[in-house]
Amino acid sequence: MKNNGVSNGAETVHIKDSGAAVINANTVDIRDGGAMLIKGNTISIQEGGAAVMSAQSVKLQEGGSGLIIARQIDVIGGRVGVAIANHFNGTSQLAIDVRAALVLGAVAGLALVLMRLFLFYRNPR
Repeated sequence: MKNNGVSNGAETVHIKDSGAAVINANTVDIRDGGAMLIKGNTISIQEGGAAVMSAQSVKLQEGGSGLIIARQIDVIGGRVGVAIANHFNGTSQLAIDVRAALVLGAVAGLALVLMRLFLFYRNPR
């Protein structure tokens, strides 16, 4: 379904040896390919990747992603930058988990407060 050249969603999308910018579908299956943004119920990627994924269930095999937001994430031999999930299973190199993100945010916030205090409230002489 297209509206002014923009896909409103599909039931199933299969990609092999190719890529896409934005995918909005119920079921997404990618083999040796990738996408920038994927939104759906079930996403399965094998030897591929996506910058951002949002779904109920994500399965990533030998692939990578920058950000995954899902209820269930299963990763086998992949790399994930940031994962936000109720259940995370598998072997993955996770760059930032939830605890690390909270600590990083707190440290960055404290640094900004201190920088503001020193830059804007100093007494010039």
